[in-house]
Amino acid sequence: MPFDIRKAQIDGHAALRAARAEKDQATKGHPRVGSSGCVSAGGDVYGVCPRIALARQMGIEETPSLATQIMWKAGEANEDTWNKVLDAGLPPNMGREFDVEVRHTIDGVSLPVLGHPDVVYNVDGTFAHGLELKGVFGSSTAVLVALDGRPKNENLIQAAAYSHFMDKLPWALCYTSASWVPVNFYDQKTYGVKSIKPFYRTFYMEWVGDKLRYRNEESEAWVDTVITGQGIEDYYLLVEEMRTERNLGERPSSHYVDGKQNKWGRESNCGLCVFKAACDKYDGDKSYDNWVAGIKQKTEEVA
Repeated sequence: MPFDIRKAQIDGHAALRAARAEKDQATKGHPRVGSSGCVSAGGDVYGVCPRIALARQMGIEETPSLATQIMWKAGEANEDTWNKVLDAGLPPNMGREFDVEVRHTIDGVSLPVLGHPDVVYNVDGTFAHGLELKGVFGSSTAVLVALDGRPKNENLIQAAAYSHFMDKLPWALCYTSASWVPVNFYDQKTYGVKSIKPFYRTFYMEWVGDKLRYRNEESEAWVDTVITGQGIEDYYLLVEEMRTERNLGERPSSHYVDGKQNKWGRESNCGLCVFKAACDKYDGDKSYDNWVAGIKQKTEEVA
């Protein structure tokens, strides 16, 4: 009987997912840096939808399709490649820290926020710089990062959260696109290119007081954002209030953190979300129990 490669792939992904779920049981209920956001001074929410953050905190997540699992593993491979390349190029007094844990307590949030940064470097044994590493696996992200020159909100805020929780440690958000990406007709007219070749793109970050700004590595100009350290903490307070008060509140802003309107509007947040139907229903009936039942039902469906 020939070796069934596809079955081995599917079984392998399932085994790895089960092992990860078992490991996560020890920290179930904790808010995560991987589901981070920011509340602006005007009260708008940016980053990961707080409804998704709440669902994940409750242990409710959709069953990932094989396509999603392939993408996740490609993201892990991207991190491995970055580490090999940068470790080979580090100056003699700089080294990489291993398995750094962030455990940040916020007044009013019942459990600490947990996370493990992708990369943290030291200089002569002292924390010096962090990196958030992201793979580019879609044309819209490739256009946003490479042609529009701005990061995704949730990616930048995740990097900012790690930086803030580690005493405003210098941080950078680093993208990798490993293949040629075709550009749709609309964006061809806007940017004058038909495809995007493989690329790295780094966005440097710095705090001015409690406010974050970023700089595309291809520009000298710094871009101001609505992100603040307090706003990041307020986001976790919001998710806690949603859980205890059983009130989901509003969905995230359809603007970028620099104030510009996202061209995809509300669809940029909700268009492909598996919980969209449950959230639409909640916005009508305001029933928290119905919302929980609706998102739980979706976790039982295999995409």
